[in-house]
Amino acid sequence: KFKLKVSYIIAGMIMLVQIVVMTGFYLFVNATLTANIRSNTIHAMETTVMERATIIEKYIGEAEAYLTAYSRAGEITALLNNPSNRDAQKAAQAYTEKFSTDRINLEGLYTSDWNTSILTHTNPSTVGLVTRTGESLEQLRTSLLEAKGVYNTGMIISPATGQQIIS
Repeated sequence: KFKLKVSYIIAGMIMLVQIVVMTGFYLFVNATLTANIRSNTIHAMETTVMERATIIEKYIGEAEAYLTAYSRAGEITALLNNPSNRDAQKAAQAYTEKFSTDRINLEGLYTSDWNTSILTHTNPSTVGLVTRTGESLEQLRTSLLEAKGVYNTGMIISPATGQQIIS
């Protein structure tokens, strides 16, 4: 009987040690794997965010260069210097339509006066539309005067089409 009790005690102790060791091993492996998976996931997400940020920055840079080239065209500057000149308006409208033909995903390209009356647009039916008045016009004017280079408003709802665009 005594030998039987001792053997049960020894077997129980061995089983208890095995349970403690296996539990410790499980906790260690689980913690290590969780930390590695978390670290790898965060690294992958950071890489994706950086790649997308680079794509967006490149897109904005290209769009700004495109708009700068458009704004410096003789037809556009002639119209802005004399907005009531019908010949200048026709030439600038033709230039706007031609300039925008090769641009993919272009919602619209336009020229407006200081009061945001559209003078030319890739959609000729919007010529004459006033896009801002009152406080929003004053905010725009302030932002335009403070901008260094192209004024970039980010994502907006287009007054011309009602669609979400990068302006």
